[in-house]
Amino acid sequence: MDDDGTMRLFPQSLVKQMNLNNHPTYSSFDIYAMFNSEANYWFDGDGEIQTDQTDFLFVIVHELTHGLGFTTGYDDYLNSPAVALTPQISINPSTNSSGFSFVGFVDMIFDKFMVILSTGQRVSDITKQLNTFAGGPGALFSSTAQFVSQFKNSSQYKLAQQMMEYATTSKAIGLLPVNSSNISQAIILETSLVPYASGSSISHVDYKTYTRTSDFLMRYLQDMGTTLGQSIIWGGNYSGGSVGPKLRLFLGLMGYTIQNQSVPITLVGEYVTNISGAHSISPIVLANIACLSAISFFEWFMTFR
Repeated sequence: MDDDGTMRLFPQSLVKQMNLNNHPTYSSFDIYAMFNSEANYWFDGDGEIQTDQTDFLFVIVHELTHGLGFTTGYDDYLNSPAVALTPQISINPSTNSSGFSFVGFVDMIFDKFMVILSTGQRVSDITKQLNTFAGGPGALFSSTAQFVSQFKNSSQYKLAQQMMEYATTSKAIGLLPVNSSNISQAIILETSLVPYASGSSISHVDYKTYTRTSDFLMRYLQDMGTTLGQSIIWGGNYSGGSVGPKLRLFLGLMGYTIQNQSVPITLVGEYVTNISGAHSISPIVLANIACLSAISFFEWFMTFR
């Protein structure tokens, strides 16, 4: 349970920072990442980046940030193509039959901070409404087909369809501290993609809003032919480097300890260096929706805080 009494999924890396006496058995790695070997990456030392290349360090930092929990649990787990969004569906196999019991729709920690920007409604409140389906957690189903059919004919399914509408309406969903109702301070999420793109929609910041700003890192596209260092400079040379002020704030809200130390950078030719001359660390990249440069996998736990 989270501190508000809601069951949520937490990334393993964050659970470790909680210093829990009683915790799940940890996986060997917090984050697993796969990188496309056919992508045209640029590496530090290659010379000038070409217009058809993406900075590999940008890709790494971006994917590691997803691995730290910058991703929603909302997706369409029942339809293809997607038409209705819910959090992950949790079930328990029945011990005395071939069916299963419904545990609930389970948010990720990211979802705790999501808000509908036009109304101020918390997405976690929508999750609570979804979890009234079939009388709530503990409902029994004889098969997956029965669960799907019953859910699609329920009033809760209309909420899932509404979530899809929000997810494909520009600037409809944002991230906001739970104790704030000031929508103007929200981080605007990527909801301009039509059709909905699983993995790109919602789980990134709005591309148009944050391009050429200090919070450029978690857009769903990286600018081709641009190094991480160049992106930092164009974003205003924020002292925190590729992790912009809004992203730093959000990681802190999730529960990470944020170090305040930072090293401003200067652009030297086509390279980015810190004051002492060492090369700076860069963020991640997705080449485009159809051609993924990288994808990360991470261990998640339902845990007590």
